[in-house]
Amino acid sequence: SKAQRQRELLDRFGGKEIESALSSYQLALARYEEITIRIDGLRKSLADREREIGELQELLAEFAKLKPLQDELQSIDMEVRKLESVEDIRIALSTVLEAIDSEESGANTAIGTARRALQAIRDKDPVIDSAAANIENAYFEVTDAASELRSFLENLAADPARLEELLNRRAALRTFAKRFGTGSGLEEALSSALERAELAKARMKDLTGGESRVDELSVEQRAIFSEVVKAARALSQSRRKHASALSAEVTKELRELAMPSASFQCQVTKTLATEGDLELIPPNRLNRFGNDEIEMLFTAHVDGELLPISKAASGGELSRLMLALEVVVAATSPRGTYLFDEIDAGIGGKAALEVGKRLKRLSKSAQIIVVTHLPQVAIWGDNHLRVLKDSNGSITESSVTLVKGSERESEIARMLSGLEDSEHAQDHARELLDLVKG
Repeated sequence: SKAQRQRELLDRFGGKEIESALSSYQLALARYEEITIRIDGLRKSLADREREIGELQELLAEFAKLKPLQDELQSIDMEVRKLESVEDIRIALSTVLEAIDSEESGANTAIGTARRALQAIRDKDPVIDSAAANIENAYFEVTDAASELRSFLENLAADPARLEELLNRRAALRTFAKRFGTGSGLEEALSSALERAELAKARMKDLTGGESRVDELSVEQRAIFSEVVKAARALSQSRRKHASALSAEVTKELRELAMPSASFQCQVTKTLATEGDLELIPPNRLNRFGNDEIEMLFTAHVDGELLPISKAASGGELSRLMLALEVVVAATSPRGTYLFDEIDAGIGGKAALEVGKRLKRLSKSAQIIVVTHLPQVAIWGDNHLRVLKDSNGSITESSVTLVKGSERESEIARMLSGLEDSEHAQDHARELLDLVKG
């Protein structure tokens, strides 16, 4: 909207100061919205709080009784698998130990024999030495593995009581997760149930506090609203200060653009009272960009009434006004691309050169596209495109051609005189192009 566009221009001109003030206001407003939602939710829930309190008490009682831990199911499953497979593990380990640690036929005995045989000749050749080292490492690795497995086997024992305890614990955790949690898997459901239990403590405090809790939060809400009002006041003050500076600078630019009687004013009007004991305002009635009405006013005449830009500026005046605005604002906050049409309406000579200079200045921080019939404006462009129309009586076609070098000089001359081969116009064109280069 036009109002939004004008606010953005002023805020860009204000730079870091307005940006900081706006950020402070938005942070305060976010806190105000948050606590208002909390109070509204609490008030709505008071009607059926007994039902919810009962559910929360049940959840917290089960949580206190069970004391579930995050990832507990995973560790229980691992221990259960071990206890349920004690006999299978014992048979497998006995087979392994027989294979690697038997005095008569164990792998370790054979490796030990090979190790001793190689030990006597390992210095005879590097290949033998390397093989001896590998076999020695294998001997110690197998010996260590056998020792670890033997110790594990000696301590391995069936524990029906522990297994039953774990199975009961797992069943209780599963019941808790399914009853109070959500999720596609059991572990995800248990995790969400634990999270619910943590949140339930704060929720219980809200509910059991009843009306007194609403009163407590309302006091806090009032304090936060005061912060919103204070931040809105600071934002308005910053905007008014920069609006005054913007008005003066844009008016100065306009008078350099062949509008000697023009005046521009950026007007900031507060829509939120910021003094005295204020009634709370619902957050949805507070604008997240501040509570100021920003309107840009203009007159092209010395005694003219300042009116909204859309009512006071003609096409050419509007283009020059936007140029003046963007030149001033770009000094603190440049933007990407601008398109100007009819910016040369009603001007020529020196004024046209001034328009061109400002377009050139603006192009240092943005891409500028200008539609112009004035050579005094066209000479400032980094690229010059000529647009021609051609018609055969039934179809009209337009062509766009890039002109440069001598061809551009001729095009500037044609724009100056309307003649294709005027030597005087050619001289003038060179003079204008040299002016830009200089």
